[in-house]
Amino acid sequence: MDNRVQEIIEALCRAAALQLRHFDTKIDLYVRKGRGIQNERRQSAKSFGVEQALDVARLQEFAAFRSVIESDSVFQDGLRLAGAWGSANQLAHHLLAVGATVLRGRLRFDAQRVVDEFSRLRRMFTAKSFAWDVSVRITGLQMTIPAFEFDDGVSLRRLSMKEINSRMPAMNEFEYGDMKSLSIMALAHGRLSVRCEERFDSSESNPVLAAWQRAHEAARAPIDRVVDALRLALTGSIGRSQPEIEVLSGGGHALIGHSVEPRGHAMILRKSGCERLTAAYDYVCERRDQDEILRAAVRSYLDARGRAAVEDRVLFYAAAWEAIVQVTNGKWSPLETAFRFATHGAALLRRCGYPSVDTYEKLRHAYDARSSIAHGNEKGLQRLVKGSRFASLDDICAFLECSFRDAFFYLLDLDAGDRPYKSKAGWPCLIFS
Repeated sequence: MDNRVQEIIEALCRAAALQLRHFDTKIDLYVRKGRGIQNERRQSAKSFGVEQALDVARLQEFAAFRSVIESDSVFQDGLRLAGAWGSANQLAHHLLAVGATVLRGRLRFDAQRVVDEFSRLRRMFTAKSFAWDVSVRITGLQMTIPAFEFDDGVSLRRLSMKEINSRMPAMNEFEYGDMKSLSIMALAHGRLSVRCEERFDSSESNPVLAAWQRAHEAARAPIDRVVDALRLALTGSIGRSQPEIEVLSGGGHALIGHSVEPRGHAMILRKSGCERLTAAYDYVCERRDQDEILRAAVRSYLDARGRAAVEDRVLFYAAAWEAIVQVTNGKWSPLETAFRFATHGAALLRRCGYPSVDTYEKLRHAYDARSSIAHGNEKGLQRLVKGSRFASLDDICAFLECSFRDAFFYLLDLDAGDRPYKSKAGWPCLIFS
């Protein structure tokens, strides 16, 4: 970079600092300390308000900066390469946001950081491919292990307290809607990331956005599979933040999609749960076991895990169980549904260490609750819960969830042909042996 360009950038930084000389650098942040979350007022130059307050087009020095962009062999084609983001105005906003810092309580712009970012963007626009890191914060997940590696560039990592809190200044109510969601999403412990490389074809229209969208699409399926594997392997509730997409060579990120908040108690990933998580991930990736009966049951189970209303979850968990216990010799039967649900289910769970009689009674009550919900019998449901072995409908839901998970992993360890629903004598043998 020649001296003239550097001088123009330095002048732009001084002018921006003068324009924002009255900018309040103190912002309210939610920070995590220990297991708690608290609000603090801190000085930060990474507030969303910095870019909002900047009006570079009104700066006299911006005209010189725009002439540099328009005469640069790379950036002069910025509108075609990156759409509106490649315009001189948007580039100036981005560069100044990167260089923003606080010195003695006043907002300043570090010219060297701006120059470095200018050079990085120039290299990026001339690259042949981009290496992207697409990540989401897994909300509601607590990790007692530092990291869990899946494969193909997919990893789940526990964030340090510093990493959790350093993300906060870039957060704002505009992105998340309210401060409660903000604190939940931004202060999540686990970060799931997918690394992928996408070609940068400078001949296509808006190639930066096109490569960005391809990276998002490439990462969507691995992220969904990991979330499904976590829900299949572990108890507890998780959600996910909006995805963040970042060019690995450095620079900013973009937020896309929608935030999903967890409900209920947290999910905990311990070392003891890693074996199940590995098996569940292989299963949802369809690397093993093409048993369509079991897959149909798992689909209903995962549908239940994503539902908010407890009544919906009971219905879908019961459907997952029915997909297994109502099948004999590979064929589904609509007969004796309540009897099969309780008898076959209890026989299967006995192999998982559940007490037979108690489990039979619980499954009968759970099925009756499912029927009351399906037929809209609210009063009958309330009477049924009071007279059952459960304290509440939530307890019924938790029992169906956990028992199905245990049954699934038991069946997964069997050869497909040895599963009780595969043969005519499968259930009788399981019951009486």
